[in-house]
Amino acid sequence: MNNPADLQERLKEQLKRWRDPINGLSYYAKDCLKILNKEGQLVPLEFNDSQWRLHEAIEDQKRRVGLVRMVGLKGRRQGFSTYVAARFYHQAATKFGRQVYILSHTKSSAQGLFKMVERFQKYNPFAPQVGTDNAQTMTFPDLEGSYAVATAGASEGGRGESANLFHGSEFGFWQNAESHFASSVQTVPLIKGTEVILESTSGGPTGKFYEMFQKGQTGDDLYESCFIPWHVDKTNVFMPREGFKLNPIPPSDDAPSEVDVALVFNLSDAQMQFRRDKISELGLARFNREYPGTPDDAWSSIEADTFINPAAVLRARGRHTEPSGPLIIGVDPAGGGGDRFAICWRQGNCITKIAHRNKIGRAEAVAWIREIIDKDDPDRVNIDSGNIGQYLITDLRSLDPKYTNIIRSVAFGSPSQAKMANKQRVGPENRRAEMYGRLKEWIEDPEGCADVPNDDDLSSDMTAIKQIHRVNGDWLLMSKADMKAKGFRSTDLSDAAALTFASKEYFPERNRSEPVASMASTGEIYYEDTLPGGGGGWMV
Repeated sequence: MNNPADLQERLKEQLKRWRDPINGLSYYAKDCLKILNKEGQLVPLEFNDSQWRLHEAIEDQKRRVGLVRMVGLKGRRQGFSTYVAARFYHQAATKFGRQVYILSHTKSSAQGLFKMVERFQKYNPFAPQVGTDNAQTMTFPDLEGSYAVATAGASEGGRGESANLFHGSEFGFWQNAESHFASSVQTVPLIKGTEVILESTSGGPTGKFYEMFQKGQTGDDLYESCFIPWHVDKTNVFMPREGFKLNPIPPSDDAPSEVDVALVFNLSDAQMQFRRDKISELGLARFNREYPGTPDDAWSSIEADTFINPAAVLRARGRHTEPSGPLIIGVDPAGGGGDRFAICWRQGNCITKIAHRNKIGRAEAVAWIREIIDKDDPDRVNIDSGNIGQYLITDLRSLDPKYTNIIRSVAFGSPSQAKMANKQRVGPENRRAEMYGRLKEWIEDPEGCADVPNDDDLSSDMTAIKQIHRVNGDWLLMSKADMKAKGFRSTDLSDAAALTFASKEYFPERNRSEPVASMASTGEIYYEDTLPGGGGGWMV
């Protein structure tokens, strides 16, 4: 193409393609950017499955909110840092006024990220003109853009700088993360078009990264969480050796078997061979941290003193049984701290559904619960009476007698049923501990009866619960307030599940298609201490 006018027109078309709001980055990466692959070869950057997942999460937030504030929990060699480097270089090289700032945990890591950007620039056939170019800064004077890198050392960095694109690499390992977040990250103004992406492998269930990731999972924070399992990357495979078979025996009481893992995550033999070989190299706890299959893997591999066994939860996620018997619904209303308003449906040994809403008001909550009762015809609805729960119960009972018959008020902090029956009996101190004790017994039943949704958030809540022992032998659970003060997310989903175990009740057998109004009245429902003999029904 020798005609300058044709060349200019072609370049305009290419630039328009690279600026496409949906696919522009992937086009630009493939056309212009080079990386060193795992074999050390210089190749065009084509996103892998993990990078596509990250891209979709970021673009979804950008479309909904108008800016990006993302906290990414990653495993080894998934390409998170490469993706963010390419994303920000793409903007700095094709748009006007983009100021990129990178902060990493060590000098060598920061230098490695900057070297990646220098490689982008070196092999880019349409690279912008460079002004300043040293070990820490690259400027694009024609575009009024810049690319700077620094290390999150002992002292604050970045204060006084200006950026609209911020990449925090290995955020979980920053020294003085709180002060760096208050200085470096705050160089980015809270306006549309700006982006802050913080990514890291797990550094343990403490610190700023853990706290922000947990908050980001609630859906009620500016920063949103993104996690991508190790098995999304299709290169994490190894040819199964002769005679390969999945081991059905768990390696320990608190770890799932290979059969359980493969079933829950639908993994091939080649993926399971990769997992087995990596565990041989690293050990199971280190593998879970470096190659997490769920967010809970990344945290629980470091802190194992959970009340409910994570391996038992994972096994329950892989079961598929038919629900039968009474339908019990647990409702955990949102508290004052931005918790999720969570509802759980359990029928017999199956939690059939878990749902939550954020920032829900009293009127919307009443309407939602009422709609569920009218539609799903439950035998019992247990509502935590704390916070706004007491008002919801009053509102619903005033609407129709059928809601009075179905709804039960449960006070988490009141004495347990066991203590009410015998104050001297050693056991759960309050209702919340007692309900969770029943949930734990159900989940960990060696006969394997529990069936729960294959849901990372529910699993994380269940395995986050901590037990506290009294000197007299009684026990209770760490409160939500104390958990949040220590950086743990509020366990709203598992609290809703625990509420389905509020009481052991006898329900006469009935046709599930009957209208709610024809339900048995309160007087026709028997508790365990007054169970009559004979008759068809269920004890739940």
